[in-house]
Amino acid sequence: MHNPDGGIAENLDYVGGVYAEMSPVRLNYVGALNGAVGPCLDSGFDYCELGCGLGDTTNLLAASLPAGRFVGIDLSATHIAAAQSQAAAGRIANVRFIDADVAQLDADSLPDFDFITMHGLYSWVPEPVRASIDAFIRRKLKPGGMLHVSYNAQPGANNLATLRRYYLDRAARMSGGLLERAGTITEELESLRRAGAPLFRENPAAARLFEIIRDNDRRYLVHEMFADGWQPLAFSEAHARFAACGLQFVGDSEIMENLVEHCTLADFTPLILAAPDRCQQESLKDLVHNRSFRRDVYQRPASSPSRPAGGDPFDSVLLCTTRPRTDLRDQVNVTGGTLSLAGAWFDRVRELLEFRVLSVAEILADPVLRGCPRDDLRNGLKLASIDGAIGPAAQREISISAASTSQMTVVPPLNRALLERFDFQREQLMLASPVTGRGVNVGRMDAMLLAAVDQRSPESWIQQRLRQCGISLKKVGGQELLQSDADELAALHTIRDVFRDQRLPKLASLGLVGPADPAG
Repeated sequence: MHNPDGGIAENLDYVGGVYAEMSPVRLNYVGALNGAVGPCLDSGFDYCELGCGLGDTTNLLAASLPAGRFVGIDLSATHIAAAQSQAAAGRIANVRFIDADVAQLDADSLPDFDFITMHGLYSWVPEPVRASIDAFIRRKLKPGGMLHVSYNAQPGANNLATLRRYYLDRAARMSGGLLERAGTITEELESLRRAGAPLFRENPAAARLFEIIRDNDRRYLVHEMFADGWQPLAFSEAHARFAACGLQFVGDSEIMENLVEHCTLADFTPLILAAPDRCQQESLKDLVHNRSFRRDVYQRPASSPSRPAGGDPFDSVLLCTTRPRTDLRDQVNVTGGTLSLAGAWFDRVRELLEFRVLSVAEILADPVLRGCPRDDLRNGLKLASIDGAIGPAAQREISISAASTSQMTVVPPLNRALLERFDFQREQLMLASPVTGRGVNVGRMDAMLLAAVDQRSPESWIQQRLRQCGISLKKVGGQELLQSDADELAALHTIRDVFRDQRLPKLASLGLVGPADPAG
């Protein structure tokens, strides 16, 4: 059925956001977890994001990986204008954005790509557009190149289809703008949920999906509920489509989903591992866990695939930490519970990676870890990367002398632009990192301290920004902690000292700050 509001949904600007799982570094890491070798990132490579929206992901990756050449494509002219504006503010020279319908795209004007990615596109567009995307991939992805595609998945997204049907039917009988109508319908459904309507009480999966769309930006809700071509896909269907494009399934950009023993409930793990092939294994996983969303990675086989000298692609992966050692948790959340990483091996890994980037092979060769079985250590490192605190790197660490951390400035230019427009109401901000090649999340207070790093009176500057944002250090949870503005300044001074001594050196090693120009 054609949705009469589909055009309105398409013309409504989408919410921004960075999807770091689409980084070439992350995609190559997924390949290494599954025994595949991705495109080389040391020299130039070509990257394309289809449906790039406001360009947040494409711009951040381009700023993090200056050796790459990035292209963002989107149907919306206003999205592209915003993306170009951000690229100009961040002085990003290796990115371009194109306002075009993929079905009418002049593919001859574009290079062949090492990476093609998309988020929030493939299962939200009509079938003719999906077919055009398939044709673009078939034509433009290089041998050895990687594809990332996320989509609403069956069987879990069928619960969302029930909600969507109600949104469509109810909105068709209402007046007013689509955002307003969507908000009213959401309030109605929330009333039903609170009253214990069997739809939600007897179907917890539907309740969870409703809570996600209820709590999200209304623009997200409109695109999810009213997109003209909305269609959840079974993994087997997506797999067949990309096989027809000449691609092979590699894995999932959600790291845990590549570790079968930890992404499945224990009672079902033997059954899933016994599946005769990878396609049936993934389909069974989706069925068992009622999965509603997938983030798949595919690769076009290379004519002469290269493997590292050691044989296992994982051993060549560079690893780094994105937080100070004291912030690294020794446990990770896996399906069905929590897994402890505590032990001498993990303490040593945290120590090795505190300010360094090392390959897995270099970690395996560490004398202190000599007594640890190699396979156990490899598996431990894979598990430690589930929550992202330990993960793949694009290059070696950036060495900054301890003395120079007292005179730092934010780099690259995109990070300064992102900090300038950050409203500090959000809990965290993703900043570009040439070391991780996939960005680094910093918390709100760290973002504020970074923004003030080269201010002459950083504590006063932060205090003023806190007031502008309606944030107070004087009261936490309604409890009076500080008595005066002077007390607040003193507390900020202490917080800044801890940041400078413990967190700033880590951010410097990741390339988020660099030495200030004395002449500047």
